[in-house]
Amino acid sequence: MQNKPLISVIVPTLNRSGMLGNAIKSVEEQSYSNVELIIVDDCSDSKVVVDKSEYSLPITLIHNSKRMGGGASRNIGVKASKGQFVCFLDDDDTYSKDKIKQLLCYFDKYPEMHAIFGKVLGSTERKSLQHEKKVTDFFSIGGLHTNGSLIRRSVFNTLEFYEKLPKFQDTQLHLELIKKFKVLFIDEQVAIWNKDHGQGQITDLKTAEQHLRAYKAFCLFNSYIKDKYTLTPKQSWYMLKNRISLYSKCRSIAPVDDLNTFELLLFKAVSSYVLKK
Repeated sequence: MQNKPLISVIVPTLNRSGMLGNAIKSVEEQSYSNVELIIVDDCSDSKVVVDKSEYSLPITLIHNSKRMGGGASRNIGVKASKGQFVCFLDDDDTYSKDKIKQLLCYFDKYPEMHAIFGKVLGSTERKSLQHEKKVTDFFSIGGLHTNGSLIRRSVFNTLEFYEKLPKFQDTQLHLELIKKFKVLFIDEQVAIWNKDHGQGQITDLKTAEQHLRAYKAFCLFNSYIKDKYTLTPKQSWYMLKNRISLYSKCRSIAPVDDLNTFELLLFKAVSSYVLKK
């Protein structure tokens, strides 16, 4: 971009001081230089300390007075930011060196876009995501990763993370981006998802409790989306399919009345048909 706009990178963090340094370093080492970093400590057990003199980029460190969750922490970071574009990075992950520069180049090429996503190493690939193609299908969401995004700041005038969600905040943001704005995907790696460090992640689904927590969170997410938007049949199918999938994994402990007989019959009746579309 000719005018080198300021880019705001938001990093929410919780009890991961040992890995946070790698995330910061990957932002500092970006080939694009006009970057500010905003770190939001979500009331870690040991208060996060960052020696700003060790880094060459401007850093704002915010401490939440109580634990508010990833969605609220990201919203706080966005409100404190000054950039024309906003992007996010989890505290245990890293950016590829040219991440910001790559995505900004595509904004030059496609100025009508509101958000652009690149590939994140370690995330799920989706055949529906095609290079330099607009993202319109909810079923593509599984291939999008918040670490891979660059988003116009103006988007956050009308969109934010839904703070009541303990899980699926990324899915919520991506779904609403697709529903309300123009989103582009590029088939180029821009970040690395470090999902095997052994310290646990909000995405983990290993125990019965984690499955139940995920199911309840998705039910809340489902209600939020259905109250806010009119969905197409295929979009409604996406929500129902995911809810039933989560339900089936924790049905021995989930409330039996969360899915009614009609929904279960609908799932069985149309699954083979819709998935071919």
